[in-house]
Amino acid sequence: MEAAAACAVSVMTAALQPERLELMDAEGLRAVNLHKGTAFPEHPTLWIELASPARRPWKKP
Repeated sequence: MEAAAACAVSVMTAALQPERLELMDAEGLRAVNLHKGTAFPEHPTLWIELASPARRPWKKP
C-alpha cells in the first residue's frame, strides 16, 4: 500500500492531471473479483484514468 500511495502522490504532483485515481487494497480487489467475475491480481493496486483533450467537447473558434 505504501508504494501505491507514494505513486499516487507522484502522479498528483506531476503534470499528468489524471481524471481519477483509485487506490484499492487486496481485500477491495477480492470483492471486485467476486462481484464481477474478474481475475485481477489481489494486491494493492493504483488505478489511474487519464483523459486526452480530444475527450472534451470541441468548440468553434
